[in-house]
Amino acid sequence: MWGASIVGCSEYSYRASGKDQRICAIGFSPRRAETVLYLAQDFPEKADLLARLGPHRTGVGCVYLKRLDRVDAGVLEQLVAASWASTLGKP
Repeated sequence: MWGASIVGCSEYSYRASGKDQRICAIGFSPRRAETVLYLAQDFPEKADLLARLGPHRTGVGCVYLKRLDRVDAGVLEQLVAASWASTLGKP
């Protein structure tokens, strides 16, 4: 658990606002209005995969999904795998 509501796997370090930060390599939080995925901030495949995912909105390292049944599950799997590989190497 990362905080009170994020279920995450492993961890990695990154630098933001001049400080070293640590966060889960992959995580999610099932919130009332939407499911939040915590992914790497940037990786080569990210823009293409997000374009093919289906309805969502994004933050710096987050993807917000209102309805999981409206996104492409295969693309979602590729998105998570690519993010994982970019933070920790190939799964």
